[in-house]
Amino acid sequence: PLKARMACALIQRALTTGKVLALKCRQLLHVCLNSSSTTPEWIELGHIVDAFGLDGSVKIHPYNPNPEALLTARIWHLQPNLLLPNVKHAQAFKVKVIRSKVHGASVIAKLIDIDDRDDAIALKGCVVCITRDQLPTLNGETDGYYWVDLIGCQVRNQEDELIGKVDRLIDNGVQQVLCVKRTLTEGEEFSEFETLIPFVNQYVLNVDIAAKLIKVDWGMDY
Repeated sequence: PLKARMACALIQRALTTGKVLALKCRQLLHVCLNSSSTTPEWIELGHIVDAFGLDGSVKIHPYNPNPEALLTARIWHLQPNLLLPNVKHAQAFKVKVIRSKVHGASVIAKLIDIDDRDDAIALKGCVVCITRDQLPTLNGETDGYYWVDLIGCQVRNQEDELIGKVDRLIDNGVQQVLCVKRTLTEGEEFSEFETLIPFVNQYVLNVDIAAKLIKVDWGMDY
């Protein structure tokens, strides 16, 4: 069956009416570090919560329980939390990762040029980001899709009627849900509608990331 994985590697399975296996979708948040038009899309993976040990290792709280991307990326971009006191770095900066591993619900990482506990504590609060092209490659139906790739896709039904575009996704604890927005224009008046479509095989017929198109079994009046 068609599948889609949940972000940074959490694989989530759920059953709907008729025991249809939920698509697995990889949830990712993204943030732009500056206003430059040449800035790539950045993906937030977690944030540094503390130093770990005495050798400069840092402890990261991942935004997904299965932090695959944090463990595979060897270049991170750290976005400082300017709301914290005594922030050492005012702008985002790049760091190289020597090693990283899962430690309970956290990730422990050793970074180049962060050599002692004081250096590590200075990074507390920094958001860990990577670029979109650093994410592990997914093979559509077998591996799944990233949320960031689904956002912006057109959603059409079997009659090729445009339901709208994916504005965001939510996870209700049982399955992921496409939040599809459509704007109607009547004269000078605008009306915006939101349709919630469960991201499961029962309703999602095909996902074409290259064409930015999702085909669904869904009526315009649902």
